[in-house]
Amino acid sequence: MARRFSTTAVWFTSLCLMTAATDLEAADLIVYTEEFAPLSYTAEDGTLRGEAIELFTRMADRANLSFEFEMPPFSRGYMNVRSRDDACHLSVWKTEERETLFSWVGPLFTDGLAFFALKEAGLKLERVEDSFDYTTGTALGWATTHKLRAAGHPKLSVVEDNRLNANLLALGRIDLWIGGLITSPYLARKEGIDVEPVLLLEQVDLSLACNPKVGEDRIDRLQTALDALRAEEEEQGDG
Repeated sequence: MARRFSTTAVWFTSLCLMTAATDLEAADLIVYTEEFAPLSYTAEDGTLRGEAIELFTRMADRANLSFEFEMPPFSRGYMNVRSRDDACHLSVWKTEERETLFSWVGPLFTDGLAFFALKEAGLKLERVEDSFDYTTGTALGWATTHKLRAAGHPKLSVVEDNRLNANLLALGRIDLWIGGLITSPYLARKEGIDVEPVLLLEQVDLSLACNPKVGEDRIDRLQTALDALRAEEEEQGDG
């Protein structure tokens, strides 16, 4: 049993350190994650949960690797992975710009960005320019926000926290919401709001991004474990 840190007994401390160590030996990997529900999040009882947390735990168990979770803000965790030889970050967008910066294990999930609307509105878009006729909620600092501004979108509604846009949509303050394919429907459901994607902007793999010095052996063991778990899921689905 390689796992040092149980996801059912991992507590969030003021140092953003997830700990439930079973011994005093150093973990094989430091794994950074973020508040990214439903893939990774801190539950009300302080435990770390989510689909990505569960999947990585199973991968590490199968690969016979011990690990330690830490949950700083994404930007800090991302930079720590760049500088630490034993570090990885869960659920990172594998983009062309990042391809050579990390050693990758995945894909874990598929994510992306889309325009969302209330299902009852029945809106359909054929191209990005069609959104210019509608008040569109987006987030401050997003590359997509900058691109839409540069393209001349006249009705952007920009907020600091993109999670606010679900309620703004329900209240009729905005007509469209730019959000993640995974997180936006989840956040809307939690608020009792029924949304649907009306135009896909981009689609990208979410993978485990590791410092290259983690080493080929650990990367290969994790990838083999992931591939085996996916194969088992497919067999169960066919059964």
